[in-house]
Amino acid sequence: MLNRNAVGDYKFSHKSILEYFLAKEMQSNSEFYIKFDFEGMEAAKRFSQEMLVAVLNETQGQFSLTSDTKKDYLF
Repeated sequence: MLNRNAVGDYKFSHKSILEYFLAKEMQSNSEFYIKFDFEGMEAAKRFSQEMLVAVLNETQGQFSLTSDTKKDYLF
């Protein structure tokens, strides 16, 4: 999942891996979520939405995403 360059710096093999971990952090850290800028991070946005729906579906009822605005799916 990580690659290292000649200098020894690490980076994710693919941007979507980074975005998945960002979404995981948003799930447990509402401050991080509120301040997060989704520009250029469409996968992070989708991952966070899917994680929220999964959590909600574990409660009573069925949920789905119907809005694309950030305030409509705050954690």
